[in-house]
Amino acid sequence: MSLNQENNRWYLIAQHNTTLSQAIIAAETTGSIVSRLRIVWIYEYGTQSNLCNGREGPLLSAAREWLFVVNTTGILIVADNGDSVSTEYLIRHPGLCVDDMAFAESDSTLLVVDKSIYNIIVLNVSTQVVSNISLTNICQEEIIGQLSRMTIIQNHRMIIVVVTSLHKAVLLLIDYNSRNLVARFDLGDVREFATFEPLTQLSYTKTDDQQLFVTISHQAVGLITVRLGKFEKKIYFHLLSIVLYSILVTSNQ
Repeated sequence: MSLNQENNRWYLIAQHNTTLSQAIIAAETTGSIVSRLRIVWIYEYGTQSNLCNGREGPLLSAAREWLFVVNTTGILIVADNGDSVSTEYLIRHPGLCVDDMAFAESDSTLLVVDKSIYNIIVLNVSTQVVSNISLTNICQEEIIGQLSRMTIIQNHRMIIVVVTSLHKAVLLLIDYNSRNLVARFDLGDVREFATFEPLTQLSYTKTDDQQLFVTISHQAVGLITVRLGKFEKKIYFHLLSIVLYSILVTSNQ
């Protein structure tokens, strides 16, 4: 569910019981005691690719009046026109399995994680220009999983936690405009049986220009806080605190 705080309208993804088609439901609360909830519009946009495992539904992001979803043909951009809805345009990408989406308001850029190969699709919504970022090339290691949602921060940068083929959890700071790795921090080993699904978002805190913190909480790595700092014009991560814990998973749990 996504919430537009400007008009207190929220958007929910649902599935039709008969056709199995995915739909966006736009709703808002009213001042009436009798009818507190008003369905503004419903928009059906099809199904996700059969190549996906079905555990993750299409992800919804509300930014300004745009909504981003994925169906069998690619990335669909939908416009909320108030009391109605319309299709803006479609970015064709058949068979796309989405693991996460993030939208940068500053430059109207949509970032989409392709779960099948862990590439990041970069779409400029204004110009409709599409490019790709290879996390494997960025990290210089094969990526086999993702532990966090993408978090966009200042200066066209994003942070994400991934798992490499060596079962290392790695915190990456990436400039998505220049396609460069700005900094990385190894969070430690991840057990082979641990789930790689992004169960929680990163927490990014800025107190001033010199105090930038990133906190990660995940059952595979524990609770970790690092500080993003500068040294001789280079950006680095500095470990502040770590609380390690593990959750054992057995076949009968």
